[in-house]
Amino acid sequence: MSKEFGNTWKEVRGALIAGLIIGLVIAAAVGGMNYHQGRPLDLKMLMVLFLSIALVIPLFVLPTLLFSIRIEDGIISHWLCRRRKLAEGRVEDLTKVEIAVGSGAKFYFASQKPISFMGADLMILQAMCLHIMELRPDFDHFVFGPRAAMILKTVKLFQAKQQGS
Repeated sequence: MSKEFGNTWKEVRGALIAGLIIGLVIAAAVGGMNYHQGRPLDLKMLMVLFLSIALVIPLFVLPTLLFSIRIEDGIISHWLCRRRKLAEGRVEDLTKVEIAVGSGAKFYFASQKPISFMGADLMILQAMCLHIMELRPDFDHFVFGPRAAMILKTVKLFQAKQQGS
């Protein structure tokens, strides 16, 4: 069974919508302040402000489409554009997995260099942790960063459920 983890166009679309909303709010606030202070409204400046904010946010998410992690037949592989394999390691050779310590995830293996997976959404990282735990139930060497408190709770619930069965 093969599972792929990484951002998709859906996350870019979500970032674009969030950027549009944030850009609209900021442009409206700047326009409202100018109007309140009696300054003339510069619609070109407000439009540039709106579009720059609206497009900058998706530009941060767009590069994360390039990289993904595929877990297939006990092998964790790092892919570029879902077509070119950059690195791989076996699930049973995992020594530690860092989740959201920096940005994304980092897989450490007993006999090779670590694999870094940057920029993934927290829900993607959570699904990846749970999949690793399904493949290797005895593995508990996850290191969670401060942004990953929700993932830590989910992993602990999963572990408790496995120990209870």
